[in-house]
Amino acid sequence: MLTKLSLLLLAGSAQGLRILNSQNPRSIRMEHGMSKDQVAELHPRNIEMASASYMSEFSTKCSMSIDADSKTWNMKTEEFGELTMSNFKFSHTNGSTIGDAPPKPMICEVETGAEGVGPGIFISTNGASYLNMKMSKGQKQFKENKWTHWDVMMNKVCWAKRHKVKLFVWIGSVSKDITKKDLDAHKCTETGNPGNHYFIPLGLHGVLEDRKDVTYLVDMDLSDAFFPVKYSNVNLLDTYLTEENGDFITGAHALTKGGARCWINGAIIGFKNTDWTLRLLDKWFKNRCGPKNQLGLWSSLLQLFKEEDPSFTYSEKVLSRYHTAWTYATREAMPFSNDPAAWQNYRETGRLSKTVHFGKHVTILPNADKNGEWQADKIDPEFHAFRAVYGKEADSFMCHMKGYHPDGCSSKLNVCTGDQCTC
Repeated sequence: MLTKLSLLLLAGSAQGLRILNSQNPRSIRMEHGMSKDQVAELHPRNIEMASASYMSEFSTKCSMSIDADSKTWNMKTEEFGELTMSNFKFSHTNGSTIGDAPPKPMICEVETGAEGVGPGIFISTNGASYLNMKMSKGQKQFKENKWTHWDVMMNKVCWAKRHKVKLFVWIGSVSKDITKKDLDAHKCTETGNPGNHYFIPLGLHGVLEDRKDVTYLVDMDLSDAFFPVKYSNVNLLDTYLTEENGDFITGAHALTKGGARCWINGAIIGFKNTDWTLRLLDKWFKNRCGPKNQLGLWSSLLQLFKEEDPSFTYSEKVLSRYHTAWTYATREAMPFSNDPAAWQNYRETGRLSKTVHFGKHVTILPNADKNGEWQADKIDPEFHAFRAVYGKEADSFMCHMKGYHPDGCSSKLNVCTGDQCTC
């Protein structure tokens, strides 16, 4: 059994993780005070681990069942015994209240009936009260949206149960200071401190490192990423998560020139369980910069492009601030794409009609059919976008939006309609 996936969770880096039983990847313990070479010898998949001092902050030996009707989590943990989340508060089975989060942040695998080898879904929340927030988050333009974050979570939980897909939930916040970084981290000129979203790559790393039965892990925003009604009873994951599409798989997320200035949106991304992915996740945490975790992702990807092809260059200055990177990271990455013309057209129109690969490992899937159509009533019925555009009515397998306009990915119609959240 995994002694502390938390140890793995924050096993992004440098010192210490030993596999005690190569036949049972869940049997592990951490080795502290070891050199990078010693770590590499003991555990070659993690030669760049970057966050040893955070390993003890997490526990991941946890499983749980979810009762949709009573909005209750029933958790089984080795360290704290059985815990319950009810009325959006955690408590021990004896009734003593714990509070908004478990005694220690943890990753729990939800009981979905999944067996054998296959993909999984990863979601995260900093506490129970977050689940009770409105999906609109106070934004007036979405005030008619009645769903809470609990509903959006249950959309994914019930989809995973319906299709017997593994699902993992990160719960809690890390109290340890994450402002101190490695000296060789990417240049950062942001004035704000790194946000707790930077623990997402470490959670992903922990699951992928420990669970060799998880072939791909799809990270989905808990609060505003969901499966629409059209795909409640359809599982297309194997259509997108393919060998051809590499290790990092996402979809074009914009349908306007302005939106396409942003290279990659982090709301829905599929990660293949490979050494390259683990290195990316390690770098992502290592290069944390400011409150927006996408900045660390972009800079880490460009660093790996440089490793893949030493002739590739990019501006570290541009990638040192969120707002400049948001606008120009796509321009910096474009020469590394297999189809610069298609990518340039996407930047100008917001519509991507073909798959674009960035090197050997990164794939961005189209958001429009071969004729450039994306609307639900006009799109080729054989075309299914990997993810929808934020705030648009696009037809898509997975959605990312708070908006409630009709058709396609309307959150008003598609989060918990019919039996979507009944399981």
